[in-house]
Amino acid sequence: MNKLTQLTNECLANMPMLADVICHTTNIIGEIFGSYYDKVQDRVQQFLNDKPELKYEIDFRNSERLTISLFPYIKAKGRKQMPQLYNEVGIYSSLIFYNQFRRKTVNEFSVIIGYAMSGNQENIIYFNFTVGEMNSDISAFNKITTNIEKELIEKWDIQLEDKTIELHIVPDQNLTEETMENCFNDFMAHILNPLLTDLN
Repeated sequence: MNKLTQLTNECLANMPMLADVICHTTNIIGEIFGSYYDKVQDRVQQFLNDKPELKYEIDFRNSERLTISLFPYIKAKGRKQMPQLYNEVGIYSSLIFYNQFRRKTVNEFSVIIGYAMSGNQENIIYFNFTVGEMNSDISAFNKITTNIEKELIEKWDIQLEDKTIELHIVPDQNLTEETMENCFNDFMAHILNPLLTDLN
């Protein structure tokens, strides 16, 4: 049985070009996300400087300016199994900030800006804000979720969960850096900035 098909042959023949396009696109997206990370870090640092009494700090050990995961695979278990690639791509930047009480984290927030592709199920650019599981008072977060649908529902796909807000862009051939920048600016103006302003 011939496992090589016209599709696999065309893929192999064009692999240098396909790999080059994937590398180039990943590097461009990574550069854009890195610039967003710097702006988020600057805004959070301003918050830390403006409200030192709240004793928040950036978790640099667990924050990532850029993480790239292309087609992860599972190693073979046993001699008869072959490693299997997953049709998944993840490119993201994440910044975590928190405060502590008696050396225990009591409030934690994370900002994740990324691209995720998982086969035919998911293909999105996302701007995510998440409240840590240990946070007891999430009134500032709830205030944002109440307002955000009124302000941004016409512009972006908004995903709201218990302690998560996410703005989505579905990439297509008309995607521009300006569209991404507009979504990022709305994320900052309507999600991150109001939360930092209301934290006390």
